[in-house]
Amino acid sequence: MARYREEAGRLLESGAVQRGFWVLAAAELEYSLFLDEQYASTYLTLGDLYRTLGMPAEAALAYERGVLLKRDLLSDAQFESRLKALAGAGELEPLFRAYRAVAAQAEDALRNLAPNAPKATRDSWHTQAGDAYQVLAYMSIQRGNNVEAIAYYEQALAHRETYEADKNLAILYDRVGQYEQALAQAQTALQIAKDENDVQALQSFIQQVQAKQDQLRQAQERVQANPGDYQAHYDLAALYRQGNRLEEAIAEAQLAAQYAPRSQPDEVAKVYNLLGQCAFQAKEYEVAEGAYQEVLKVAPQDFTALYGLAQVYKAQGRIAEARAQAQAALAVAPENRQAEVQAFLDGLGQE
Repeated sequence: MARYREEAGRLLESGAVQRGFWVLAAAELEYSLFLDEQYASTYLTLGDLYRTLGMPAEAALAYERGVLLKRDLLSDAQFESRLKALAGAGELEPLFRAYRAVAAQAEDALRNLAPNAPKATRDSWHTQAGDAYQVLAYMSIQRGNNVEAIAYYEQALAHRETYEADKNLAILYDRVGQYEQALAQAQTALQIAKDENDVQALQSFIQQVQAKQDQLRQAQERVQANPGDYQAHYDLAALYRQGNRLEEAIAEAQLAAQYAPRSQPDEVAKVYNLLGQCAFQAKEYEVAEGAYQEVLKVAPQDFTALYGLAQVYKAQGRIAEARAQAQAALAVAPENRQAEVQAFLDGLGQE
């Protein structure tokens, strides 16, 4: 608190009046919480102020303390903007702790409820747990963990059915290539959707998932009918990659590479590039490196392989090699990729 007050004084003296008052306000809010820490709304105001000041770590800790006092503290019009800002700064963990604690409290209460406890009491605890798991799922999406988000939405639905949880779970199942589950969840959401726009959106989503499912089934049947058909393996690998089923995508791409005709360098390059892309997504960097090297044996100027190899080397911390490959990629990059590769190179210069 003293540090913030001193900083506020310096800012005010230097003419940065608005920021100075903000920092001073943060100091006074911290002091008021020191005197009485039971006011959840003060933590919300303090967190928002820290966010305005560009202090996301402090904002996250303030929100955490507030949520532990009042579980629906952040459930207002700024809910998404707060969480997205913290996700962008890599500061979601305090809120993960808070909502896990909220969910655990409800789970414990439900386990200890007497069999004859009033329905309203039981429903209230189910609502608390379901809402907490939904927030945890949303935050998992923000940090790019679809599998974790699925698990949290499944836990939310174990406590109470909501349209948002059903719809979002259907979308997540689709993202990870679990099309049967996606269709089942979308149908459930469709049954409880009330808005006509939501109904139309779900119907369109169901049609799209069914089309993907049909494509996948047909590709699988082609592979089963002719196991030595490299194009069939390639197409199936691409579909698995589209559905984020990366382990299966890598296996099929490896088979495509095995059967690809060595007399057709373009086809060899195509299948190994796909293998490299799948392996890189799966963070199988050695497999990705080997695949891109195979491409360069038959097509030394292949942009996809050169740039892919640069990305692999960067991920492995091999910065000098990444820079060399990126420079080679830039020399042959199509016009619509040049800015991207140049930005990649510029980023390496800062590491």
